[in-house]
Amino acid sequence: MRVYAIADLHLASVTPKPMTVFGPNWAGHPEAIFQQWREVVRGGDLVLLPGDLSWAMRLPDAMTDLAPVAGLPGTKVLLRGNHDYWWPGLAKLRSALPPGMLAVQNDAVRVGRVVVCGSRGWLTPGYEALSADDDRLLRREAERLRLSTAAAA
Repeated sequence: MRVYAIADLHLASVTPKPMTVFGPNWAGHPEAIFQQWREVVRGGDLVLLPGDLSWAMRLPDAMTDLAPVAGLPGTKVLLRGNHDYWWPGLAKLRSALPPGMLAVQNDAVRVGRVVVCGSRGWLTPGYEALSADDDRLLRREAERLRLSTAAAA
């Protein structure tokens, strides 16, 4: 089993948000990513998807974005990103995900001999000034990371 990771897919089939605002290289980005994925990833591989998967605001809309990803080769493990507003409670998400898609939040999952844990990242103290809200979110994510690594152990 090989392990890959790709983040920031920012899929927008239901909630249109053209990524070309970030430059012309983003034109058709989902198709380019999916084509390369099919060329590289095999069925027994693991693909980590650590966040910012869909611009959707609700789970049903995000599932429309995630459906083509689910159809790609490999087992996929999702972690929440700072733009994944659609992400509901973990039990609801896990029950909605198609086979071959797993989600991590405050815990860990095992795929073969690999254990995946993690948390949504946030600003790093010292890199830039943190607001009170940033500090609150950083502390929350640090606790989630603690729970996730404890589950991985």
